[in-house]
Amino acid sequence: MPQETLKKIGKCINKTQCTNADSEKEIEIIFGDEFVCPECGNDLIETALPSTKIPLWMKITIAVIIVFGLGVCGYFLFNGGGNVTPADKIIIE
Repeated sequence: MPQETLKKIGKCINKTQCTNADSEKEIEIIFGDEFVCPECGNDLIETALPSTKIPLWMKITIAVIIVFGLGVCGYFLFNGGGNVTPADKIIIE
């Protein structure tokens, strides 16, 4: 199984002379190599690794489950146990 190479991600800020900067393209540089733009040679500004986005359908599903769960908890919490009546006095002899 191949080992993944460590990379740094950066953006070029040379807006007037570099198409990478104009398009705000994220550039991956192998860790240890010079951290410069391959097109214009200017230093890159390091950016965070791209985050994994959670799909909208999954966010909606999670929200529905949470709202449903809160509703069920609220029902049992505020219902007071249903039609439970107090027990008659227990006489112990």
